Amino acid sequence: MIQLCCTAGMSFRLGGGSTMLIKRASGMRIVCHAGAVWISEYRRFDDSVLQAGESLTVHSDRDVVLSGLPDAQVALLSRGGQAQRAAATHHCAGQPEFLT
Repeated sequence: MIQLCCTAGMSFRLGGGSTMLIKRASGMRIVCHAGAVWISEYRRFDDSVLQAGESLTVHSDRDVVLSGLPDAQVALLSRGGQAQRAAATHHCAGQPEFLT
């Protein structure tokens, strides 16, 4: 498990075939800066796909899975754009690439 502490402006790249599980994502704003990201909320029947420049705020306390389609640059922010701490599990062939 990777502990992420995301601050405003911090982002990471999800490469093809990699996924990230965010635990208890309530209030988290997911921003797609480049590419496209697929978002699936646990026990929710509809998924979302964000394109570059789009964002989504999670309103439940469910777990969320993120995946690049095929690649995405993503930021995780609180509703106010301030620091957000998230417990995440990252699955890929390599390590996640964190960008500033």
